[in-house]
Amino acid sequence: MAGTPTWITRIGAFLLMGMVVASASHGQGKPEDAILGAWDDHDQGALIEVFRCGELTCGKIVGLHDPDTDGKPKLDANNPDKDLRSRPIIGLQVLTGFKYGGNNTWTGGSVYSPERGKTYSATLMLVGDRLDVKVSVWPIHKTVEWIRPAKAGEIPKTGGGLRSGKTNCLASMPQGHWIARRNGKIW
Repeated sequence: MAGTPTWITRIGAFLLMGMVVASASHGQGKPEDAILGAWDDHDQGALIEVFRCGELTCGKIVGLHDPDTDGKPKLDANNPDKDLRSRPIIGLQVLTGFKYGGNNTWTGGSVYSPERGKTYSATLMLVGDRLDVKVSVWPIHKTVEWIRPAKAGEIPKTGGGLRSGKTNCLASMPQGHWIARRNGKIW
């Protein structure tokens, strides 16, 4: 650029290089955020949204395959605390207090099972597009596999529109797009 002082050219080149480096690293994200978004617990018929709660990771139920019982929303009826039995399952926080420990593993948290009304200590391990939820009740350990909903019907990884419904979990998706296997049936 004729007539442009050298120092302006150098500053421009430096800024351009900084923008290229920043844009290249922007999409990589933090490892501790790798599990954020929607997960399908197809064994329980629930869609769980995993999110950050301060420095920790938590999760809540944002959709159910069958959200109604006799025309009324399913409630946390098995909770040992009688005062909590009237709260709806949809919106219920089921993952609490997980901290990233490296190696795609989150520890120190607990999982609440509305089906049993019990809370269990657990570890979360990300394996590709699968989240292994390892529940511990000494001396027994059980692993439940959650999958990204995209594997079960092209539901996006993050919230924004997730809702309950008898056969769909997204307002913008036609019926039948949340597909999973349960008891040998596709629903």
